[in-house]
Amino acid sequence: MIGKITRGSNVGNLIVYLYGPGRSSVHEDPHVVAGFRTPTELEPSISEGKRDLRPLISLLRQPITALQESGYEQPVWQCSLRAAPEDPYLSDEQWAEIAEETLHKIGLIRAEDEAGCRWIAIRHADEHIHLVVTLAREDGRIPRLWNDKLKVRSACLAAEERYGLRRTAPADRTATPRPTRAELEKAVRQGREETPRQTLRKAVATAAAGAGGMEEFFGKLDEAGLLGAKRYSKLDASEVTGYKVGLPGDLTGDGQQVWFSGGKLAPELSLPKLLRRWADPALSADLFSRPRAGRNAAEREMLYRASAQAVTRASQQFRWSSSPRVRADIAAAATGVLYTAAQATGSARLVDVADIYARAGREPCGRVAPLGGYSRGLRAASRLLAHAMGPESRKTYEMTVALIELISCLADLAEAVAEHRARQGRSAQAEAAHLASEELKDMTRPRAHTLARSGPLLPEALAAVSFPAPPTSGVVWNSTPPAPPGPSTGRGRGRGR
Repeated sequence: MIGKITRGSNVGNLIVYLYGPGRSSVHEDPHVVAGFRTPTELEPSISEGKRDLRPLISLLRQPITALQESGYEQPVWQCSLRAAPEDPYLSDEQWAEIAEETLHKIGLIRAEDEAGCRWIAIRHADEHIHLVVTLAREDGRIPRLWNDKLKVRSACLAAEERYGLRRTAPADRTATPRPTRAELEKAVRQGREETPRQTLRKAVATAAAGAGGMEEFFGKLDEAGLLGAKRYSKLDASEVTGYKVGLPGDLTGDGQQVWFSGGKLAPELSLPKLLRRWADPALSADLFSRPRAGRNAAEREMLYRASAQAVTRASQQFRWSSSPRVRADIAAAATGVLYTAAQATGSARLVDVADIYARAGREPCGRVAPLGGYSRGLRAASRLLAHAMGPESRKTYEMTVALIELISCLADLAEAVAEHRARQGRSAQAEAAHLASEELKDMTRPRAHTLARSGPLLPEALAAVSFPAPPTSGVVWNSTPPAPPGPSTGRGRGRGR
């Protein structure tokens, strides 16, 4: 079960909307299932085929009107609670219990509190209800509302356990910010396949993974065709404290550019967290300063193989180490490799895989994974792959095999991260890593079986098959993989744990 909270100022408009057909006529038989009085007292009467909503709206408005002089701007609290389509049917009485328990957890209502907030729960369909609360007590006081989103999440988890509903992940704040309904509807009107927020997140994550510092990062944003602007400190005009990005052509109704800060795209894309990522001086070496490296097939093959070896070492270290800090560091760094590998190959599917995996690499509650030496190889691989761009070169047999090797190594690392997150009890992150691993494995499976039936596969035939589905029966190692670390790795008290 999931809950979504919104705030507003006009309870009358909200009630009219909830009792109306809704967007695309999704509201079916709206009726009150619970409230500050019995449902029969609160349910609007029907006269000549129309509901008279005025008495209900008046009852909810009365406490707010008493507080009007205090300048209370958003006194209406609304929360939609939705079960999964496959969940068992819940009766009105069960939804009423869920509604009351949710408001009790938040502290908006209390037992034997006759001077509390006025509220109702309206049911639209089998799988969801809407809670409406006016944040004004009948004794003239304003209720204390704190951490309501986490408390709603806790109430949803309790309802799942009690009624046998589909289990969802606890609120660990690792989820990628979702586009709003307005953004989704705007994307449909403009004929976009995804919202600008989603497009920007992928592009900014790729630029951040391939950069070694702030100036290089902003240069990559410019190369990607994005609009970007730095935010400066009010105390020190020379200090950059943040940034914002926008997609050309993404305008508001009055023609203003729509901007997103890095933190609104993904938790790890705020400038302070990016600066911590770029803190390693080894990643600003001259090795990465060569312009437009990796333009020909030989160079790109070399970069793919070097990156594959770095991913293999990281995967081995991840499995051998017992330190949560080491594993968190490696899991976070793997996100950047996926994004820059997608950029280097031009694979839209790999971009989507990177976006799926990104949640698995985050730490709960917005914490930054500790930067250690074990992830340095992955971060260097990200920068190397960021240079493997340029005009499309002819796909040679060797380059195709090196690319398959890299994707297979990334699949193995994602699988290791999925197992680790599952042991930690972080089901949403484990699922994200598992899905990414399965997608990566599928990208290396043979799909040109018709060529195989026609005779031996020559290098020219392999090179003609476009990524991400080269015909091969598996990973081909042209060099011996690095030996696994010794048993003492990750168990001492040295740095990097």
